[in-house]
Amino acid sequence: MQNGFTCGVEQTQSCSPLMSIFLNDEGGFTTIAAATTLLVVLALLFGLVAVGQTMSDAYEVQSIADAGALAGENVVAKYTTVATVLDACVLSMGLTGIVTLGAGLIVSCIPGFQAAGGKLTEAGREVLKSRREFAKSVAKGLKSFEKVMPALIAAQSYACIQSNSKGSLHYTGAAIPFPLESKSDFESLDADINDEDMVKKSEEIQKKTEQKEKAQKKADEAKEKAWKADCGNSPSYCMYERASVLASLSGQDNPLYASVDEWTFGVPLKRARAYYKTRESHESIGGATGEERNDSACRKAFYRYAYQEVCKGFYQENEDGTVECSFPNLPRNMQETKDTTLYTDKSWPCSEEEGKTVLHSDADCPGRKGAITGYASFSDLDRGKVETCPYCKLSFDDMGKVASASTSIENGFEHHWKIVADEAKIYQGAREEIAKTDEEVKELARQSKDLFAKALEELSVIRPTLCPPGAWGCVGVATRGETELPASSISAVFSAHSRLPRGVAISGAVLAPDEATKENNVLADFFDSLSERAGFVGTTADNIFELWGSLLVSYGSTYKAIGSKATGFLDKFDGVFAGAGKWLKNKIAELLEGAGLQPVDMRLKRPVLTNSENILSQAGCSKEATIREAILNMPEQGSFMDYAKVIGKVAIKDLPPEITLAELSIPITGGTIPITINIRKLLGVT
Repeated sequence: MQNGFTCGVEQTQSCSPLMSIFLNDEGGFTTIAAATTLLVVLALLFGLVAVGQTMSDAYEVQSIADAGALAGENVVAKYTTVATVLDACVLSMGLTGIVTLGAGLIVSCIPGFQAAGGKLTEAGREVLKSRREFAKSVAKGLKSFEKVMPALIAAQSYACIQSNSKGSLHYTGAAIPFPLESKSDFESLDADINDEDMVKKSEEIQKKTEQKEKAQKKADEAKEKAWKADCGNSPSYCMYERASVLASLSGQDNPLYASVDEWTFGVPLKRARAYYKTRESHESIGGATGEERNDSACRKAFYRYAYQEVCKGFYQENEDGTVECSFPNLPRNMQETKDTTLYTDKSWPCSEEEGKTVLHSDADCPGRKGAITGYASFSDLDRGKVETCPYCKLSFDDMGKVASASTSIENGFEHHWKIVADEAKIYQGAREEIAKTDEEVKELARQSKDLFAKALEELSVIRPTLCPPGAWGCVGVATRGETELPASSISAVFSAHSRLPRGVAISGAVLAPDEATKENNVLADFFDSLSERAGFVGTTADNIFELWGSLLVSYGSTYKAIGSKATGFLDKFDGVFAGAGKWLKNKIAELLEGAGLQPVDMRLKRPVLTNSENILSQAGCSKEATIREAILNMPEQGSFMDYAKVIGKVAIKDLPPEITLAELSIPITGGTIPITINIRKLLGVT
């Protein structure tokens, strides 16, 4: 066999004439074969590129449907941000009003601060009134906005889809919100917080506190008068000065108190006991004349009687603030003396003189001749049972002069004692009134705590349920009609009448919280804007609006600070709380700290893509039927106004120029701030 071709030379010569076009005599490829191969490769290459471009153009409608769904859901995202801010405002305004009312209740419990408590209560009432009006306007405004949302979603999504048209590729379509109509519930915003009971309770507390204040003033005045009569007027006439001069008392028996705050009613009681005991023991009956002897005996008898009486007196301070005391009134004239034992006690010696029983000033009376036969009283003398001694001439008139003389003039010890005794009775009554009103205020404080807790509970449930159009998501539908490919396209090179068939794509978008915006300043910026427009002035107003601002800003992710912000407002009044006011403040602080109010999620929402079937399933719709209906209902040609009318069932021209989302009535200072949104500007139409 020869080397060379497989078939040998003989077989080559017998090949088909057609094959000779591609193979030469030597068995190699001809130029025609090489050119044909190159053309086939290029045809395959350009065919694949044309198919790729066609597929790319066909698939582009899907990305445009995605963009349309996201654009439509972005309208829902903006609405959600607005609604969340307004919800936070309503909630924080309610809490501000309740806290201010609580502060009014607390301050009303403090004597001397009733007027301030009344102002705070009225301010809290005004804040809650503004909150009530604001909540109603929010409900009305959001309802109005939700009615036009389908049209806005359609218009915005249409604009996005249409903007992607290029060359001969024209895209149209829109996003359909689900639910198509609002399912939000704003009825809770019409619910009211019962502030009337707290206002009435505050008024009751103020009245009782005013009674307590008057009683306290009465007690303080009585104590000061008694203190001055006892020792406060020193070195002028007073019990201290008289005891020092007349009885030479000093030290523990005759203490001096420079301040009424250190002094109690027990001091004059002890001083009087020491004084009368000393005067009685130092008084020796005698004198150059019968009258002098008579006066001396009457003084000694009076001192003895006064000592016995003041020893019966007592003074005790109780834990509840009341006092128990008894300051006996010593006789100050003839009639009062006759009503005492000085008139009826048989303490005067008698002797038998010439068959008569004679009354003497003492047993050593020079007028006594006979033996002492017994003792008699002034009452016996007045009734004629005994006779008057011709020497001492003792009579009840002498005894009456002792009391009246020392009580009627400032240099008498009894004059100042009477002031102390009279003021002690006033002081005791005033302290009882204080204790009584204290208990009444405490009971009112307990009732106020319960009312505050009830109002706080009412506030926690007054929240709207938001479910605007598009809350479940938006389904974007993008269509592209059958299109002749441009001459510049690769497909047109190989076909003079290359066409891209009609394309349809659907996509779904829902809202998802953006964790990156967890610490956003939306609420702070909103409050700053309100502050500039309101121009808040006045200490009370500034404090309350500062509280509102802190509560509003805290109602995001840091909502746990709400309790401390609220109690911090109450701490502004620290140093004046006592008694029922302090108790109520602590209880209200506990309620605020433990309220656990549901916070407003201030994370901004952003649209993200999802399977459209998820949205339609939540809406209870059949995917195929819903999409088919949507495609059939959409106009093949038209402006965004046409799409807005089909989907939103409202003509753009019929929309109001702007919608008032809410009207904020500024409490205390007055005025109204409207919060509006320009619909036409939002749509880019005039």
